[in-house]
Amino acid sequence: MVDPQNYQLRTIEAVRMIDENRVYVTRNGQRTPFETAYPANAPIYARNANWYMADQPLVVDLETDPKVAVGQRNRIELVQFGSAGQIAPTDLVFVGTINGSPIYARRTEVAPFMARLQPRLSGNADLAMILRSDAQLAQDFGAVRTYYLAVEPNCVFHPVSVTHFVRRTRG
Repeated sequence: MVDPQNYQLRTIEAVRMIDENRVYVTRNGQRTPFETAYPANAPIYARNANWYMADQPLVVDLETDPKVAVGQRNRIELVQFGSAGQIAPTDLVFVGTINGSPIYARRTEVAPFMARLQPRLSGNADLAMILRSDAQLAQDFGAVRTYYLAVEPNCVFHPVSVTHFVRRTRG
């Protein structure tokens, strides 16, 4: 499950009751249905988010000049592709949030710039703010082609691809 405090992926102990077709966790000494203890709601889990259901891209706005028109702003667009599936949480690392939704990447793909990104995640994890403050980090982020959205608990993630990296020139 995604820890809503820091967006880290955590493994929790649960009991599956096959006769009830339910999963339970222990909370405050009480057996609680998993979906009650850890609801799969947006923005943490994307499955019910309007933008996810409408298949709209996630946009990271990199523009620092508020006067620049929306269509001409520096940005990175992430679009859904393929289908959601389970991925081991040890394979993924949290890289920031877009509109409050946590974004993950394969550890091996972001290893070259993770040391620069990690300290920035301890404060505000908003990816647009982080990448606006570091042009090289924005370029590194845009070079990774696949990121992942948590769709629901049980390590179900949907891949999103960097399809549009716009860098307008000044001059």
